Amino acid sequence: MTADERAVTVTEYVMLHLGGSKHRAKCFEDEPPEEKGEVDDDAVPVEAVDDVKDDDASVGRKHERDEVETPMTTVRVARGKRDEDARRSDDGEGITVRVEDEYDWEGRLRTPKMAKSEVVSDVVERFVPWWENVDSRDPRAVGRWGEALVYHYLLATFPARENNVVEWLNANEETNSFYDIKVTDIKTGLVTFVEVKSTRFDDKNAFEISPWEWDFATKPSVNYHIYRVYNAGDKSRVRVQIIRDPAKLVREHKVSMALVV
Repeated sequence: MTADERAVTVTEYVMLHLGGSKHRAKCFEDEPPEEKGEVDDDAVPVEAVDDVKDDDASVGRKHERDEVETPMTTVRVARGKRDEDARRSDDGEGITVRVEDEYDWEGRLRTPKMAKSEVVSDVVERFVPWWENVDSRDPRAVGRWGEALVYHYLLATFPARENNVVEWLNANEETNSFYDIKVTDIKTGLVTFVEVKSTRFDDKNAFEISPWEWDFATKPSVNYHIYRVYNAGDKSRVRVQIIRDPAKLVREHKVSMALVV
């Protein structure tokens, strides 16, 4: 190549890489795209026209386009329980995030395969002639009915003539103790602490126990029993399940623990 041809080639190369899009388009016979800041020297000047635009109309059309092209999704936050009123608040449009402060726990869990129940329903009917009507809708009344039932059952099972003392701590008022009934064998000095958990249902095999009750139940020197009363208030269907040393049964995987949230 001659010196002039080399100069032309270098110039074209530089213009292709450093020149504007108009020059590249001319080289490849394409329509030049409009670039911000570029001015076409060959373009015919256009005179400015003072038109009065309807700003409100243009804004209205813009809102119209926004509503048609970008539909909004409604997100609502509802608080409350999972009841019928809360479900009726959902209208089927948008997304509802429900924040529930309280949960209705059914209290029915799958029992371990090795769990063994000690049911004394027939014993209750045979040795406890005490019955009292109860409003099953009142949890406190149901709980007291179950405690009274277990207390009379223990009086019949551990009679005073055999040097046994049965004390019902909540006989007069609620004491908020770690247990409800205490059975003392005067001969041996053995003390059995009994906690009563009552329910008006026949299949609620799970129940709440406070951290302080469980801490007391797990002490090595404490003989702790839980009496679960089913169908409390119904003397024809009531049954009692005894859980002796629940901490030991948990360690042996015969009783399960659950964290309910």
